[in-house]
Amino acid sequence: MSSRWTASPCGLTGAWFMDIFGLSRKLVVGLVYMEGLGFLYHSWAESYADGWVTVDPTFNQVGVDATHIKLVEGPSWTSTLSVGTVVGKIKARIIDNRNSCKR
Repeated sequence: MSSRWTASPCGLTGAWFMDIFGLSRKLVVGLVYMEGLGFLYHSWAESYADGWVTVDPTFNQVGVDATHIKLVEGPSWTSTLSVGTVVGKIKARIIDNRNSCKR
């Protein structure tokens, strides 16, 4: 697993916009899988609208897909710094990428 980090200003900017509009939100830091690059560290946001909804402006997703793995969440970027204790220590690989929902 690479210790590379994807560009995350979009996640922080998305959270900032949620603040402007008075939406409850939290920041999320975790892993995202990108074809050809593998798993990368990445951040996105969650906002509250009758339940927590994931929002990733980087990939233009509302309700992120299975390529996102949440490691830590919090109200501000400083509350997600604990992810630094695992950077370079996590090993992840794809075992099977077939869609198990197909019949």
